[in-house]
Amino acid sequence: MVWAVAVVFAVATGVLATHAAGLFIWLPVVSGDAMILWALIRNPRNGLRVTDACLILSPWQKPRRLPLADIEAVKYHQWSDSTDMHAWLRSGETVRVPPMDIPPVDALRAVLAARSIPVIET
Repeated sequence: MVWAVAVVFAVATGVLATHAAGLFIWLPVVSGDAMILWALIRNPRNGLRVTDACLILSPWQKPRRLPLADIEAVKYHQWSDSTDMHAWLRSGETVRVPPMDIPPVDALRAVLAARSIPVIET
């Protein structure tokens, strides 16, 4: 998505460069160019990782490790416009998975089933 917006802003900058545009036209385009460039430089990544020992939430930013032995089940709920996912731990704690980290349910179910962790869909 960031790349698509970057292309749009690059085209807008190119069009403005070939025409005599006023300052009020240049300011939002250059500001948008700067924000897109910053997003591309930061290169944020989302997702989760499952190893043989733990489930790692947000592995590239602020990782939180949940040992697989501590996970009782994972609840997955698909709304019309979003998805919620919670990991239920054996201690009774419920851990909410950040929305940007949630994978497709089929992939999640297959990976967790191989590790004997049920995925509950509601």
